[in-house]
Amino acid sequence: MNIKFLVDESSGRKLAEELRRTNFDAVYVADFARGAQDEKIIQMAVNEGRILITNDKELAKIAMSRKIRGIVLLRLRDERSVNKISSLKKVIELHRDKLETRLVVVTEKKIRIRTLV
Repeated sequence: MNIKFLVDESSGRKLAEELRRTNFDAVYVADFARGAQDEKIIQMAVNEGRILITNDKELAKIAMSRKIRGIVLLRLRDERSVNKISSLKKVIELHRDKLETRLVVVTEKKIRIRTLV
């Protein structure tokens, strides 16, 4: 399965760079639309068939009601890039086949997955 990601500014450039380094198709929002409004970010994800990665709970909430491919919401206490990267790698390793049409909420202690409406 070819997974394409759209990494929100809140999740950071280093996360997008690491995804690309490990051969994922990842676009960092700020490279094309720095400071973009939520609707524009969601539309980018929908138009390009990308799974949205964000730390922004409000953005994820809005995106849930759209025809988005999937959402990964990082709710980490430790916001350092290294922690975001290791947490996302764990999600991909364990749940790669469940990323589409799902909301995946990631904390340091657990990963919750629910189907998007």
